[in-house]
Amino acid sequence: MTIKPTSFPKSEIKILLLENIHPVAAEAFAAEGFHVETVKGSLSEAELVERCRDVHVVGIRSKTRITPPVLDEARRMLAVGAFCIGTNQISLVHANKCGIPAFNAPFSNTRSVAEMILAEVVMLSRGRGRLGGAAMKLPSWLRHWSMNTLLRVSAVLTMIGLAFMVWSMMQPTPLPVMLAMSVGQLLGTSAFIIYLIVIVIDLRRVRRARRESSRQIPIIKPGDSLLEGDRQT
Repeated sequence: MTIKPTSFPKSEIKILLLENIHPVAAEAFAAEGFHVETVKGSLSEAELVERCRDVHVVGIRSKTRITPPVLDEARRMLAVGAFCIGTNQISLVHANKCGIPAFNAPFSNTRSVAEMILAEVVMLSRGRGRLGGAAMKLPSWLRHWSMNTLLRVSAVLTMIGLAFMVWSMMQPTPLPVMLAMSVGQLLGTSAFIIYLIVIVIDLRRVRRARRESSRQIPIIKPGDSLLEGDRQT
């Protein structure tokens, strides 16, 4: 008696990746034996309805909208993968009714977003935008850093992080909460590190100033006169 395979063959599982998802994802699926199709841009609702009828897994980013009509026509759909933080472009309630799970990557670009905000705050605080793009490429653009600038950058980052936190409390939906937990937390950590750098640099300056002032104080020996007139006589 021969046992027939019960699982669905991987070669017949079709995966559709939209919006120019990184080729590594397509290569990983293809290496496992899945049938992979890629599309550079996003598709409209009518195009998605047509393409998703015989697709088992679809991978999207932020522009593609997985609406109820798309889910109703995707009778073979097994899962929806969002290669981004949010899931507001997917009709989660309708997907739940259809038995289609949706997955996302909430911490995929947290560091990139925090680095971008930090760089923009630094550029605005230095006024580099008024000088044009050529000035930003000069190797000496960080030469005139000051502690006041660092403190302003730290304060702005703290306010942005607090704004994410307040937004998540006022609107406790998945997107604000994930942004507060990821980007807001990383911005707050960066602001705290900048503040510590300012404290360390200030302490070093205070020590250097005390050391230089102690060197300038004259050493008075026994028998030396303290008055300038006595020294001349």
